[in-house]
Amino acid sequence: MLLRHAFRPLLVGLTLAALGCGGTATQTEARSPAETRGPEQLTVERQVITPGDATSLSELFEEAKREFDAGHFKVAAQKFNEVYRLEPRGELAPHALFNAGHSQDSRESWTRPMRAIDACSRSFQSPS
Repeated sequence: MLLRHAFRPLLVGLTLAALGCGGTATQTEARSPAETRGPEQLTVERQVITPGDATSLSELFEEAKREFDAGHFKVAAQKFNEVYRLEPRGELAPHALFNAGHSQDSRESWTRPMRAIDACSRSFQSPS
């Protein structure tokens, strides 16, 4: 009986400590910027950071288009392929893959463009 009364303060203390560590429902959780809601929400385009460059995918795609327009088809194909490689399911992926094939086609090399166009059709075909 005496032993049971001796442990009662310890048991009460441990119970209170456990309840305090458990937290309450009123505490706010830290939110990432992407989870922020409201009129001040800001959408930032995905950035690609490499040892030599930090650019967005749309900027890289535009660079590839400029290279193509300048007749630098090999460089354009490499940049279009890079856009696809970095985000194969992204918004620009089908366009990048198609344009990579078109760039190769413009170089009069038929093997590579056919592989790029085949990859494009396999990657983005509708499920039946």
